[in-house]
Amino acid sequence: MEQIIYNIEKDYAPKTLPSVVPAAYQALFMLNLKMEEIKKYTSASTEGYVNENGPEKAKSEEVPIKDKVTLTIKEAAEYSNIGINKLESILRSPRCPFVLYVGNKKLVKRKEFEKYIAENIEI
Repeated sequence: MEQIIYNIEKDYAPKTLPSVVPAAYQALFMLNLKMEEIKKYTSASTEGYVNENGPEKAKSEEVPIKDKVTLTIKEAAEYSNIGINKLESILRSPRCPFVLYVGNKKLVKRKEFEKYIAENIEI
């Protein structure tokens, strides 16, 4: 703020200074209002879609795992308490009964995954 006033004093004659300072304060006030408006807009547009892991749907809108047909590898790891690396290695096997490819993305078929866990005593 002092820098702006200094520049105004430097550029304008002393007689015009009193009329320029309020205009500068008004400009700063308007800039601050615009910045607050932008903050509200960006927080409102991401509200409900940001959680601690980044941009995702809010937990209130998530479908419970028991109702999902397929799971991501991360969800399957949390659901089964099996590590992500171990799950990825199982999913890479050619005859994995619970893998579903959606393009390059691998999903886990929940019911087949539960059956696989129930039938095996060691992974």
